[in-house]
Amino acid sequence: MKMLEGIKVLDFTINAAGPIVGAYFADYGAEVVKIEPPGGEAGRRFAYYVGGMSTYACGKDRGKKSIEMNLKDPEAIALIKKILPEYDVVLQSFKPGAMEKLGLGYEDLKAIKPDIIYCSLTAFGCKPSKYEFKPAYDICAVAMSGLNDQTGFPDGGPTRMGSVIGDMCGAEAMFCSALLAIWHHMRTGEGQFIDMSLLRNMIHLNNATLSLMNKKGHVQNRSGNHNANMSPYGIYTGKTASMVIAAVSPSTWNPLCDCMGREDLKTDPRTKDLPSRKENHKFVEDTITEWLMTFDDTKEAYKLLEDAGVPVCEVMTAQEVWENEEYHRLGWWHDFPMYSPEWDKGGIATNRHCPFFADFSAVSEEDRPYNIAPRVGENNMEILTQWGVSEEKAREMLTRWGSKV
Repeated sequence: MKMLEGIKVLDFTINAAGPIVGAYFADYGAEVVKIEPPGGEAGRRFAYYVGGMSTYACGKDRGKKSIEMNLKDPEAIALIKKILPEYDVVLQSFKPGAMEKLGLGYEDLKAIKPDIIYCSLTAFGCKPSKYEFKPAYDICAVAMSGLNDQTGFPDGGPTRMGSVIGDMCGAEAMFCSALLAIWHHMRTGEGQFIDMSLLRNMIHLNNATLSLMNKKGHVQNRSGNHNANMSPYGIYTGKTASMVIAAVSPSTWNPLCDCMGREDLKTDPRTKDLPSRKENHKFVEDTITEWLMTFDDTKEAYKLLEDAGVPVCEVMTAQEVWENEEYHRLGWWHDFPMYSPEWDKGGIATNRHCPFFADFSAVSEEDRPYNIAPRVGENNMEILTQWGVSEEKAREMLTRWGSKV
């Protein structure tokens, strides 16, 4: 049995973070209906494209059904309210107040289905604040969390993170929050409103660093490729490659000293323990780098460290991650179909994703299929007729909305 089988979701979300939440629900067996404007929501147009379809959209909309609806039409709103009791979860990511103007706010829907779980995912949350209506994307939440300022080199400026972590982490947090609300509903019968802020979640993600701030005036500044609070704990570069070395405990620091032929560093007052190495981290970093540079092939140093049990790993390129055979063997990478054969006359392209958080012993591969993402409006007629609209009326509504018939 699929883990979320029986859960029904109405997904009004747009762009990236919100739609990814819907994809997670679909991955684990929930029925997810994506309600989008005629022509598709903005995230449908994010690059890159294969066969005229966004590969990004193929990931964030996998496993859903798509219906195009003009939410400015009172008849569309009335239909959604009519079928609402059949659904368990509502997902939305419009700016605060937008759903209320449509008559689809939490209080509106709660009056129809008191136990609805209503998930709102916005940049700054729905509580009144000076940021409440500020336009923002993932990168804005990351910048306002302190992460960009803490990333980069001391003599340089703030640095952009290499991935869209605001959206991805926000989606995972929203999914987790929704599951908690579902569990609460199972025990109490209560629904609730979930107010998720991308910014708040990024501050939460950055908490381990921000919490180092204190009333004594400590400020956590940029420290480049090394952690200024633990040493050695960073990225080191030799003649032919870079690697991460993390040797902060005696059981890992001592073997590192042995590999470098520097047994003296085990008792040197500057490096004998973690607090000492923290105060002298620049000396530690320079010592390790000088040793690495003695190898014409940095892989030789890497093997020495790995064989000695020192926590060390390659700094992989995106291409190397994409092609890593072990990641494939472990089942972390999955090739998802990209579009239905009826649009491609028999052919199906694929796009690679790492969609699942973990493996579950009670969940088979059959219970976790690689679900295809729908084309815009692919399920228009199917959904409208399921919702009790006659075929003739459905055609009239879709034509009026400028949707596919």
